[in-house]
Amino acid sequence: MNKKLSVTKIETIFTEDIWDEVIIDHEKKIMKPKYMVQNFNYKDINDFDSLNIPYVKIELSNNEITLLEAQPGIIRNLPLFYTVVNDVLFLSDSPKNFVNENTSFDELSIQEFLTYGYVTSDRTLLHNVYSLEAGEKINYQNQTVDVSTKFLYNSGKISKTGSTSLKAQLRNISDKIFNDLIVTLKGKTALVPLSAGYDSRFIVSMLKLGGFEDVVCFAWGKPANEDINISKKIAEKLGYKWISIDYSEKSWENAINAEWFDSLIMESTGFVSTSGAASFPFQKYLRDNFDLENCVLLPGHTGDFIGGGHIPQPLKLKTKKHDLVEYIQNKHFVSAKEFDDKKVTSELKRQIDNYSLLIDDYRIFETWEWRERQSKFIANTNRFYEAMGLAWNMPLWNPEYVKFWEGVPLSQKKNLKIYYEFLEEVIFKEAGVDFSLKKKKKKKNSLKNKVFKSLLKKFPQLFSRVQDVRMKNRAKSDEFGFHSSLPYLYELAELNNPNGFKKMNYFCEKYKMGIPISQYDFLSRSMLARLFEEVKH
Repeated sequence: MNKKLSVTKIETIFTEDIWDEVIIDHEKKIMKPKYMVQNFNYKDINDFDSLNIPYVKIELSNNEITLLEAQPGIIRNLPLFYTVVNDVLFLSDSPKNFVNENTSFDELSIQEFLTYGYVTSDRTLLHNVYSLEAGEKINYQNQTVDVSTKFLYNSGKISKTGSTSLKAQLRNISDKIFNDLIVTLKGKTALVPLSAGYDSRFIVSMLKLGGFEDVVCFAWGKPANEDINISKKIAEKLGYKWISIDYSEKSWENAINAEWFDSLIMESTGFVSTSGAASFPFQKYLRDNFDLENCVLLPGHTGDFIGGGHIPQPLKLKTKKHDLVEYIQNKHFVSAKEFDDKKVTSELKRQIDNYSLLIDDYRIFETWEWRERQSKFIANTNRFYEAMGLAWNMPLWNPEYVKFWEGVPLSQKKNLKIYYEFLEEVIFKEAGVDFSLKKKKKKKNSLKNKVFKSLLKKFPQLFSRVQDVRMKNRAKSDEFGFHSSLPYLYELAELNNPNGFKKMNYFCEKYKMGIPISQYDFLSRSMLARLFEEVKH
């Protein structure tokens, strides 16, 4: 996981409008993310690198960099990229700065982008262009570059305390995190996407219990969506302003055809990841109706993951490698293809082997998701808000909160046990929003799914008919408009990027991807077609 490079010098290319500079003296400076809100003094240069938050520290002599330290943060809060050309290392916040007439794509990365919706490890879609992973740090000194892991989720010790003590610790940490957050929000309006779920309800409840009143809550979807009614009830109970955004086909069309949209999704990929599409009409609403300069977005990313909600039910303390591979595939292979790609699976096994040197086997499942899906697909949605000049904070990815959860034993994390109990028994009760809790989930019949898939393999002529029926059924219950809007995005990609679309289809056929059936398929293929059009090599 560590990498050493010998280079003659280092150069940086940064986007000025997403960084703030703190000048220590004429030869030293610290750069911090402009739009990531946190209660921390970056002038304390002795301590900030241990806090797992993004920064770049540069020391100069005769206008040449003699020392550089940089890290993207505990959840890859602000991505950083690097490449080496003629023994010179270039560091940037955008891999687009490395694109030239010699740029080519990495084929394994293309396969992963189409399979997961993002590229794993430190690779990008671009050959020989790398991304610092979550928890990594790059250090340059004496013509040597060292890329090392400063924080690895789940590598800490497991707590041996009981549930009562764990809940008490969780209350203390939560109070501290939100009290600090409220200090940073002074004079600003908190914008909170509020669903019927626990994560966003946790955030608004803590704001209320902390005495913060300048909050606007948003719900989105089609009006019949039951989540919208529960969201409204929560906001009314807490006395917060509430706005509902209708996700009609027209609202999706207006967002996708907005003048800023194409450049937004191109820039947000970072040649690494798609990002959640659910907020596109919400983004347009904010752009059209809010003065965002004095606002801070507080998304609920991702309490259900950090609290243990993504742990597979069969996972046990002793879990074999092939089981971990299957669990990750079942959870994170989001494309239409079956799990038979040897190169992608081989790379996954390699990553599991590396993690197993430092982490107990069962914890690898969450470690992998933290560094891949959470740090890329989820955290990357913040690029959308930065593009419109909107500051953000992810309270549930505060480093102290993360370090608490990695120490919670499996028995207390499975099924979100401690997380649910803490919120239901303590926070929601105190805030008066302890209603409509624990929505029932339909049990999946894994045996039926396996039989169904095997039949499709034996009778491929039925595949397109089955997928057509699936698409129509999904469209009927499409609460957020995905199954009408994202095929439209896909059609626009073909219309506006014919050469890139043709190349994307070539790879889909090569990897036997089949026709697109999920929102992730449409999104990843649309973005890849656009990227191929931009980089024509």
